[in-house]
Amino acid sequence: PAEAAKTLGPLESHTLNVPVRVPRMLTEAQIDARFPDRCSALHVAAMALATNPVIVEDINGLASASQSIAQMKSLLLPQVTATASAGMTANDGYSTLRPKENIGPFATSIPVLENGVSEKKIEREGYRTKSSVEKLDGDLSSVILGVLDPIRNIDRSNRMNASVTKSMARLAKFSKDVKEMQRQMNPVVLPGDPELVDVEIEQTRQRQITNTQTLLNDRSKYRMLAGTDPDPCLRPAPPVHVESDVEKAIAAALIGNPMIEATEADIQSAVSGGESIDGERDLQISASINPAIALGTAVVDRFPIDVSINAKFPLFNREQQARYAQGKAQVKVAQARRDFTVGQISLAVATAHHAMTAAKQQLDSISAEVRKQQVVLDAKWASYKSGQTALRDVMSSEREMQLAEERQITAQAILDHSSLLVLGASNHIASALGLVDFVEVKVTEDAIFDSPEQLAARAAAKADAQPTK
Repeated sequence: PAEAAKTLGPLESHTLNVPVRVPRMLTEAQIDARFPDRCSALHVAAMALATNPVIVEDINGLASASQSIAQMKSLLLPQVTATASAGMTANDGYSTLRPKENIGPFATSIPVLENGVSEKKIEREGYRTKSSVEKLDGDLSSVILGVLDPIRNIDRSNRMNASVTKSMARLAKFSKDVKEMQRQMNPVVLPGDPELVDVEIEQTRQRQITNTQTLLNDRSKYRMLAGTDPDPCLRPAPPVHVESDVEKAIAAALIGNPMIEATEADIQSAVSGGESIDGERDLQISASINPAIALGTAVVDRFPIDVSINAKFPLFNREQQARYAQGKAQVKVAQARRDFTVGQISLAVATAHHAMTAAKQQLDSISAEVRKQQVVLDAKWASYKSGQTALRDVMSSEREMQLAEERQITAQAILDHSSLLVLGASNHIASALGLVDFVEVKVTEDAIFDSPEQLAARAAAKADAQPTK
């Protein structure tokens, strides 16, 4: 995995000018149109995403993050404040009271030179928002796998029960034929043969009881996740395409991985935060305009305007120095988290891919074994009826047939599960299965929690405002 990661070169460093793909949950009408079969696991997964509390929490967090960007943008605008007072003044010389109203001062502060402090704070909040967007994309994969897993387990248990039911039907036919041959006093039937078949039927029935209990447990897990009982017609997700080469699969998982993108945004956010603190350590200049209006009895007495240039240069600020050192440390922490995430994803993809490859190879060989066991079972049964094979050998072949079918079902389930795990580790499963839509926005310009229609209207308004060449 480490060697495969090196083939990617340095991970791309994003800027806020690069659009961010924001996932949009499908409405119920969109889900019904895209996945009309309500028995499809994809329909169930899409409905779960629209109501999952983790996803709802992430989306509300994005709305809050957008407001923090707007808050930082306000630092670039003039800051205007106003005060007013009213009262009476006494003129002792004339023994009169005179009303006095003061409106002002109007204080206006305009940044002139701030070394990019506000811009860096905006960038910091923008990258934080971008990180939250990418983490939301990553949470989608966890929720999807959490829904598809119990559906796959239910399907495996149903197939196990179907296999045991088929075996019970074969054994019932064996029992009927053996007893009929015994009634006809066929010499090939030895004493105890009918009882031997009955014992095999009872053992198979016990396995059926165990499989049924497993199915009930799987249905209970699904009920806990989905809040409803699984529909009897529920089917697992269709097979997904995965790169056959493990190194290519790892490379595909790392490129554009939302969790890696989130750590990259965390690094950029920490860098911007440190640069904003660094800017505060240099000279800062702002202009202030402070007009004051004092009104007498409906007559303007005075209208002074104070204009000043304010210079600020910190000579010693221990708290500021500590925050700067803390910002540098946060950059290193974010970089270490990024490297750890790359390794973790590489390992998860490699592990799931190896399991998928092994299951695929086993499935091919086990499928051939099931076909062979069926031929052997039919041959031994024919041999028993001709008196050339003992019934015990037939029952042994029947057990081998049952075990082969169970191994085939298990290998298929592992293959399907590991394929989904490869996509889940790459965090591309939501887009690969079409369970959500994505809208491209710029985190410092667009409100990421707006609807697609609102975003489209905003984009059209921007286009209309552009001058014609």
